[in-house]
Amino acid sequence: DSPLTSDQCNKLENIGFNFVSPPTCARWDQHWDQRFRELLDFKKIYGHTNVPKRYGPLAQWVSRQQAKYRIMKAVKAKGCKDSPLTSDQCNKLENIGFNFVSPPTCARWDQHWDQRFRELLDFKKIYGHTNVPKRYGPLAQWVSRQQAKYRIMKAVKAKGCKDSPLTSD
Repeated sequence: DSPLTSDQCNKLENIGFNFVSPPTCARWDQHWDQRFRELLDFKKIYGHTNVPKRYGPLAQWVSRQQAKYRIMKAVKAKGCKDSPLTSDQCNKLENIGFNFVSPPTCARWDQHWDQRFRELLDFKKIYGHTNVPKRYGPLAQWVSRQQAKYRIMKAVKAKGCKDSPLTSD
């Protein structure tokens, strides 16, 4: 998943997108620890941390950690201290030889984002809002990722960084 651009953010704001989803810190920490244990089990079996897509939730989690790492690097390069990946989480991943690099294809991600945005527009036309229930699968997951990216972008800006890595085109 690539960062949320200012154009994408504007498109979402223009349709009244609800950027807020209320995760609880304890729940997310437990979820992170659970997936980390699953990754440890995967590595014990296969000897690496490159989880194929067929592993579903674990593969998605690995992809999110790679994206968070890229954001963390961009945030630190701009002089901000906050990041979506804690230093403890980063250290745990580094200690097991986690592969932080995933080669995203920018054009593919832009097409994917535009496709999901069109689906969200269709959803809003039908239901009158952008609160997509989980039963809508990929669209609901995409909406959740946009909410998370927006929270990160706002947190970075609140810390005084003029240029958020999430809003640069």
